[in-house]
Amino acid sequence: MDSSLLTEARLDDVVTLQWTLDEDEIRLRIAFSLPEPLDDEEYWLGFGISDQGGMVGSDLAIFVPSYSNATEDRLIDVHGTLYGYPTIDKCGQDWRLIGHSRTENDETFASTLH
Repeated sequence: MDSSLLTEARLDDVVTLQWTLDEDEIRLRIAFSLPEPLDDEEYWLGFGISDQGGMVGSDLAIFVPSYSNATEDRLIDVHGTLYGYPTIDKCGQDWRLIGHSRTENDETFASTLH
């Protein structure tokens, strides 16, 4: 992981978070180490922040990687209004994709939150 990111939390054997905070943004890197090799099936990775600790009221980023280079990587900015599918955030793009890497068993994406 990136040593310039100041804080790190290993959530379990699969997910590691790193982040820095400043006055204008949060820089975040999320790494997933999977027990099985990744294949070219479609999947997505999501991360959310909530001051209430749940889906309702959360600000979420959904990372959709390109599949076999057929599309570009995307980071979708959404928010939780209920315990179900999130809603596209139409108030402005707060989450921005700044990087992505993939190996056979690992997927990492980096973003900023303004």
